[in-house]
Amino acid sequence: VYGQAGQVDEAWKYFEEMIAVGHKPNTVTFNIMLRSFGKRGTIDKVKELWKRMRAEGVDPDVLTYTTLIDAHGSRGDLASALKFLGQMLEDGLKPDAITYTNLMMLFFANFGYQFVC
Repeated sequence: VYGQAGQVDEAWKYFEEMIAVGHKPNTVTFNIMLRSFGKRGTIDKVKELWKRMRAEGVDPDVLTYTTLIDAHGSRGDLASALKFLGQMLEDGLKPDAITYTNLMMLFFANFGYQFVC
């Protein structure tokens, strides 16, 4: 809720508190935090959370990868966005309509309409 309302610092505080009292974050928890920091443009925090998620053995889902693709691609880092698409496929996950829509928007934003013509 806090992350979606733009209060990312408050959400981070509760995320850390949750861990401190012994609760392990799950995929949904990480997705909320990844999306919050991605929308804020704090890509270093997105990278930190991704590494932490993997280190803690939390499995990403389609939303995780879509969020990572969007966070990196919207900052102009298409190489990383496409790397995450590749990882998604390697993990046996299939992109959904939202993933494909984000990819199309990223290409339009970075290459303009000439890319598809």
